[in-house]
Amino acid sequence: MKKKYSRCSRCRWCNNNQGINCEETRGPSNTEILFMGEAFGADEAEAGEPFVGPAGKVFDKLLALSDPPFLRAEVGITNSMRCYLKSNPTPTKREMDACLIYTYKDIQRIKPKLVVAMGASALYQTTGLEGIGKYRGKVLWSDKINCKVYATYHPAACMYDESRKPKMEKDFANIRMAMESEPFEPKHYDYISIDTVEEFNNIYESLLNTEIGFDLETTGLDSMKDDIVLLQLGTRDKIYVIGGAILNNIKSELNTIFNTSEVIGQDFTFDVKFLHAKLGIFPKKWKYDTCLGEYVVSGIKDNDLTFLTEIYVPESLGYDDGVIRAGGAHKLKDGLQLRQYAADDVGVLRPIRKAQYKKMSEQGSLWLYENATLPCNKVLTRMSIKGVKYNIDKINEIDSLYKKRADRALFKAMSIDGIEACQKKFRKIFNPRSSQMLKWLLIDYYELPVLKTSAKTQGPSIGKDEMKVYAEKYNNDYCKIMEHYRSLQNIRSNFLYGVLDKMDGNNRLHTDYSLHATTSGRPNSTNPNLLNIPEDVYPCIEAEDGYVLLYSDLSQVEVRMSAVHYMDDALISICNTEGSDFHSLVASRIFNISYGEFYNRYTNGDKVIDRMRRIAKTTVFGVLYQMGAEELAHRIGVSLLEAEKFIYEYFEGFPQLRDNIEKTKRFVIENGYLENYFKFRRRWKYHSEDDRNTLREAVNFPIQSLAWNLMELILIEVDKFLEDKRSELIMQTYDSLVVETYKPELDVVSSKINDIMSTIHLPFERLNKVKLLNDMKVGKNLEEMEKLL
Repeated sequence: MKKKYSRCSRCRWCNNNQGINCEETRGPSNTEILFMGEAFGADEAEAGEPFVGPAGKVFDKLLALSDPPFLRAEVGITNSMRCYLKSNPTPTKREMDACLIYTYKDIQRIKPKLVVAMGASALYQTTGLEGIGKYRGKVLWSDKINCKVYATYHPAACMYDESRKPKMEKDFANIRMAMESEPFEPKHYDYISIDTVEEFNNIYESLLNTEIGFDLETTGLDSMKDDIVLLQLGTRDKIYVIGGAILNNIKSELNTIFNTSEVIGQDFTFDVKFLHAKLGIFPKKWKYDTCLGEYVVSGIKDNDLTFLTEIYVPESLGYDDGVIRAGGAHKLKDGLQLRQYAADDVGVLRPIRKAQYKKMSEQGSLWLYENATLPCNKVLTRMSIKGVKYNIDKINEIDSLYKKRADRALFKAMSIDGIEACQKKFRKIFNPRSSQMLKWLLIDYYELPVLKTSAKTQGPSIGKDEMKVYAEKYNNDYCKIMEHYRSLQNIRSNFLYGVLDKMDGNNRLHTDYSLHATTSGRPNSTNPNLLNIPEDVYPCIEAEDGYVLLYSDLSQVEVRMSAVHYMDDALISICNTEGSDFHSLVASRIFNISYGEFYNRYTNGDKVIDRMRRIAKTTVFGVLYQMGAEELAHRIGVSLLEAEKFIYEYFEGFPQLRDNIEKTKRFVIENGYLENYFKFRRRWKYHSEDDRNTLREAVNFPIQSLAWNLMELILIEVDKFLEDKRSELIMQTYDSLVVETYKPELDVVSSKINDIMSTIHLPFERLNKVKLLNDMKVGKNLEEMEKLL
């Protein structure tokens, strides 16, 4: 076919010296099949033909797999980008949209039976869909080009990922069958719309004392500001989509349903926070959460319903494509489309639950899910809804101090050597946000090395990460000061003035806890992050009148769990030595000094002994996080040789710890995964003996995740105990918790929590070989606290 379009200048791809501009589709004009790649590569640009480089050779072999084989001469070949850009960047959506007109014209002229979209770019341009792995091997109908599309990987994919080769070979072998196949249509679930109180009354009894799938559609993502549009409830054989307009009129009945029926859903926290904020309902029986189920099954991966449907309910794959294209269900304008999507959200829950349940049973992690992960998520959600009380006056006071510090830091940065020269160069006041001025200052004036180049401009790219390296490794004054400035501004925006508009009417802040967002097995906290509150912000967090804050922390829990996980008798003995200073015991063993002498000299202010204790403390935690000698040397202010000696002496004192850590490393190198005591599993994509990050994470993972599993069990027990009390859990920070305690309940609450935290591990063989110690403090706010235990 010969259809040369006039020169195009729609995007940056038009600018090349090879003359590759708006290239026509190659092949016969009456071909029944059109293959589409991404763009011309360097080899193709030089030859002026698509698919002639290494990927072209793979493509030719794949064509021969059909029965009968395809010949190049009988197929059409084109790219989603008709021009060539040096360095072969991935085209943006806007660029592919600009080139779509030529793809559309060619397809309408040729009228092929099938377009084979090879790779993510071709899939997006022909269908608007994203996720080539999701749609690979499927025949789709595209309204964008009015033609069938068959999705597969780009031939270059198997050149860098051998695992994709058999999948591509299968796809190409099936192309002739795909040409005659009907387009794939996702399975949708039937539903019944409920828009009047009378209609709801007719189904009310069927929703009591049963198992229901539950989901919501809302006008936005903020439970305090946005509203519920639809509420979906599904029994085993029916799905009801209830209109938001009647929810307030059936509030009492809904509350009864959520108190009597077991609930399954996807990422409960979001929906429950809306349910509570708008209707005052908190479901009592949390039966299953598919998002958390996948987290326990496979660790941190994609665990939204789109991904889970692809894995477990492939017949419904794509039911949410319209919502994804709209940018979320809350942006979907078509009411009927929204209701069908809402019903499908509930419909896929049960088959996903069934498959995940089987996997957890097989890998032995079902106990963890049912007794720790799911019930703990319920506790964290309740804590988030309760919120943390802030003192507004204190926030303003401390923010004012931080603003002054930030202003001084910025003034200092603007006064250093180089800024004046930069201003003369550009003939204007220096702007720290100007990438052009910043590049000149750091690269040209200070002659710092280029750490990263921009894919778009091929010039130096300087962001926060690069400036941090310039500050720490190259000791650049400007970058050091700006790092300090940014840290002050981050504290202001994340913990001080930035939280004021996120509070409710009672000056309480509601963080978002998530159990499925970290590889370590620990939760995270966002908006704001209450796990990493700066000490200067402690005075801002306070108890309500008539209450105090009770802070309870497990002491050295990770070290104690490392002792039993790695089965080091010497470390177990130290953990169980009562009435002694833990780090002095460790230091006395490392430096071969009797504990009595060591502790006596430490309490008498012996500086040498104090330094030894500090070294021992840093080394203990450094070993668990696989801190190298270089970092240890930097942390404790010694030479590299001394740091290496300390690490060696530490392991000499705890030889079983050393040997079992090495066994753990060998296991993850050979198998690519680890499990902790409760069968929580983490996988690593890269796991060779040279992967330092993997080995470092592998040593710490079973300890850190185990410590969190114990904290999960603690939170569950504390929540149960407080059920009939006025005191409530309000915060969880790593190995500690905070209870806003009603003053008349302080004695009984503190005593019970201390008992729970120090004995939670006793039912579990091996874990009970060490004692758990608990520190407790109490006060009006997080800063002004007195030791209780």
